[in-house]
Amino acid sequence: VSQRFVTALAEVGLTDLTENELELLANHNISPSYAKQMFESGVEPLTVDDLVHFRIHNVRPRAVREFQAHGLTDLSVDDLGQLAMHNVSPKYFRDMQQFSETPLDVQELIQLRIHNVRPKVVQELQALGLAKLDVDEIVELAIHNVRPQMLRQLHELGLDDLNTEQVVELAIHNVKPRLIHEVRELGLDELSIDDIIQFGIHNVSPRFIRAVRDLGFETLDADTLIEMAIHGASPNFIKELQTLDLPNLTLDNIIEMATHGVSRRFARAVFEAGLKNLTATDLIDLRIHDVN
Repeated sequence: VSQRFVTALAEVGLTDLTENELELLANHNISPSYAKQMFESGVEPLTVDDLVHFRIHNVRPRAVREFQAHGLTDLSVDDLGQLAMHNVSPKYFRDMQQFSETPLDVQELIQLRIHNVRPKVVQELQALGLAKLDVDEIVELAIHNVRPQMLRQLHELGLDDLNTEQVVELAIHNVKPRLIHEVRELGLDELSIDDIIQFGIHNVSPRFIRAVRDLGFETLDADTLIEMAIHGASPNFIKELQTLDLPNLTLDNIIEMATHGVSRRFARAVFEAGLKNLTATDLIDLRIHDVN
């Protein structure tokens, strides 16, 4: 380390440096000019370790000035390091700020970057009706992989007035536009968005609906299908009950039997005990009253 280097550092405010500190500055290519520009940016206090940290993460004086010029002021050493580590550039900050009604802070920018939120995607989502999104909503949409294509497909199905929470719920429960289309093709074309979400939560699929219809239950509504799925009244369960030849067996009977654990095995045990000609309601009553 030359005396000239030491003198130049002292002129920008870095005095009384140890030999180790001088070597750190030299080894990380931290020039007096770089140090001066960082001091002039107003980031305080700055130590040799801070300058080394900046250099390692490619924190440029110009970037600091641009952040400040666009409203991201009072940046700490840690803030600048975090922004650089997560590749948050002044351009990214400017582009994302235009979609927010409130000033973005460092942590919000980092969250957006971590979840790979791109300005173009946010712009398209807003154009498709998800306007006035806050950072938490934008991040949640990204986490659950909500893309403009999904919204466009929902619009084609007539679902063009959904809010952010509803769109996220569809994504969480893996309700694809194609599934909605297939369910409507089966005649369930008056479903509300809450019905559709419940279908996703309880795995009421087109295959499930077709299987129930194939067992002779043609007239189905959303509430009945959801209740069946919740209580485990599956097509296989229905098949087992139908082998018992119970008179006038309805879906309401089947749901109640599933709810109270009236299985084919239980029914046959009752029949073998000598009780004959029972209805579904009789079996349910026996089960409710814990009759062995």
